[in-house]
Amino acid sequence: MRPALLRSAAHHPRVAAAVVASGGSSAPLAPPLEVVDADGDRIAFRLDEADTLQMFVGGKLWCDAIDTLELATSDYSVRQNEGEGNFRLHGPEREAQAAALRALAAAAEGVEWRESETLPELVVDDDDEEDDEADEADEADEADEAGEVVDESDEEVDDLSKAVFAAAEGVELPTEIEALLTVDNELQQQRPGAKVLWSRLLAIYPTEAAALAAVRRNSALVMPYLNKPLFIDGSWRVLLSMMTEEEALQVVTKNPGILACNPAGLQMSDAETIKRAAGFVNGVESALDATVRKLWAKDE
Repeated sequence: MRPALLRSAAHHPRVAAAVVASGGSSAPLAPPLEVVDADGDRIAFRLDEADTLQMFVGGKLWCDAIDTLELATSDYSVRQNEGEGNFRLHGPEREAQAAALRALAAAAEGVEWRESETLPELVVDDDDEEDDEADEADEADEADEAGEVVDESDEEVDDLSKAVFAAAEGVELPTEIEALLTVDNELQQQRPGAKVLWSRLLAIYPTEAAALAAVRRNSALVMPYLNKPLFIDGSWRVLLSMMTEEEALQVVTKNPGILACNPAGLQMSDAETIKRAAGFVNGVESALDATVRKLWAKDE
């Protein structure tokens, strides 16, 4: 992400309403932050009622739980959730903006703030790899004792990636999605990734029209720099583990952005909370759509 502006709503009405509702006795709430990047996408960080830090793209929920925020003091680059998204603060107010983001992270529940001269490279800990290998070996031994068949291929992840890309072969992007990728050359180069994301949506929504309607509501679903195939598939699996397929489909129809969330964060929630959030997002967007239609009607 390449932001052109970071804005904090210091006098946001929700903050004022919360203080009034509590008689002015509650702890001060950190105001939300809004970023408009070089592509024109509006990105916002906000706290929900449970003090969970959430990320919105274009006014729509993109990730319902941020757990890490990193700041590079050398160039004010910011990274969230171990590289899920990146942007850079700039201009004369960047120090104040960084302080505001730091305060928001401190006010959030379960967010780790990290600060260093430069953002460290994302690497896999060798000890973690050894632990994972040991766990896999233990599981294999247990399965062998139980007489189960175990796939011992070291290329399991590669095979999964190949299967995901193979599923996208022959899939054509609708004209509307093609148009989204013509904004700049960088997006055009990401067209293969967009096809993969689109193919994953087609595997979830009952019809192409339903999948396209989801993209219309949240274009981040098919933007490779904002979403990943494993986020779509993983979030869908989490939903199916919590509710029926019919209920899960209602959720992703009302709130398509949930398919661009980190499944690990989504798994920390519960079915009722997810359903309520989807209903809230759907209600807000419906109200905004009605308002926009009225404004257009007046202009005509």
